[in-house]
Amino acid sequence: ALPGDLLECIPNKYYRAPSILDGTYSPSVSMHSVLLLATRDLNDEELFIDYRLTPGFERPAWYVPVDPEEDTRRWSTEEQ
Repeated sequence: ALPGDLLECIPNKYYRAPSILDGTYSPSVSMHSVLLLATRDLNDEELFIDYRLTPGFERPAWYVPVDPEEDTRRWSTEEQ
């Protein structure tokens, strides 16, 4: 969890307000979001994220696994 005084530093805006009726409201969650944090200044660079899509299903044409062996291990149903 992010400390309360840092929440105001993250510019968040709801696309659709959370609702108890559709199960998106939780009093313990300020806002569902993703935060990318860089350890150095970035300038005119592209950032990538590993979506870790399930290897057992068809993946979108644009998706290239970062570490196929890790994906297989992570999604394996067998105990290690």
